[in-house]
Amino acid sequence: MGKMTKYLKQTALIENVVLGDDGKPQLDAYGQPAHATPVMVKCRKEPYRVRATTGYGQFVNFTTTYYFDESVTIRSGDKVDGHEVQVIEDYVDGLGNLVGYRVDV
Repeated sequence: MGKMTKYLKQTALIENVVLGDDGKPQLDAYGQPAHATPVMVKCRKEPYRVRATTGYGQFVNFTTTYYFDESVTIRSGDKVDGHEVQVIEDYVDGLGNLVGYRVDV
């Protein structure tokens, strides 16, 4: 049980991108990345609205921040509650140990 677990009182559905042998996302019949079956995990949700610029100069509207403990596997391109993950940040304790992730969608 991680240090963040006691604060995770909500749940979210995570759909991980299916990766091929080459490490690239597999595509579905429509040319979009294929996702695995959704898995429900504990989290903390904080809704907000902010407009940010990506490294490519695109504007992106974030609407929710999710906090997950370190047991959750999440990568860019995965979906949380049906929304594609835009930003993932490591959440560390005072000693620099990984205790979870902060995810913006």
